[in-house]
Amino acid sequence: MEGSTTLEVTPADIRSVRIYRGGIVLSALAFVSVTVLAGLTQSWKNPSSTAWLAHHQPLVVAALLLLIAGTGISVMTIHLYVRQFHTLLKLLFGAGLCSVLLIAVGSFVSPRQFLEILYLTPYGTLGFGLILAALCGITVKEAFCFGMIEAILFSLITPVLVLGHLFHWISSFPAFILLCLDALFLCIFAARKEMMAADLDIGDKSVYMQT
Repeated sequence: MEGSTTLEVTPADIRSVRIYRGGIVLSALAFVSVTVLAGLTQSWKNPSSTAWLAHHQPLVVAALLLLIAGTGISVMTIHLYVRQFHTLLKLLFGAGLCSVLLIAVGSFVSPRQFLEILYLTPYGTLGFGLILAALCGITVKEAFCFGMIEAILFSLITPVLVLGHLFHWISSFPAFILLCLDALFLCIFAARKEMMAADLDIGDKSVYMQT
């Protein structure tokens, strides 16, 4: 763990790894929830994104909160040798969280609803995109450390999905396919992380003392 003064793997280390992996599981559940909802309602056939978001607002907001909570937990408890990278993840998540909170507050004085602002405006998409960027940073770290192909695929597809929506490069059905792939890869990633020995996430603690 960063700042540790011992080379031994302690119960606190193991606990932090379990919490970290639990955050990844929460993020995966959020992706699955939105994907299943979009599939069951055939969202790509709905001519109005605003109407679809309004109709399913409680479920979408719940998934959104689950993703934010899961990503935040993982960002705060991840074991990283490079402090600068950990700081970057915290900054991305913090900026994304502040953006989402500001949008939520602003929705009370705006004619647009919270999800409508988040999904249909460039600043809403970019703000929430920062949280996804932090999650992608986690998967990049895991792909680099453990060669997890599903992690790198998630980190490649997610920016395409966000930027494709932002610049209207992707229509509704291809976006749904990408969302399905994202959910699948994140679930595989979460499952594989849960099956790994906890001490693998901790690694050589002596490195933390040298950074």
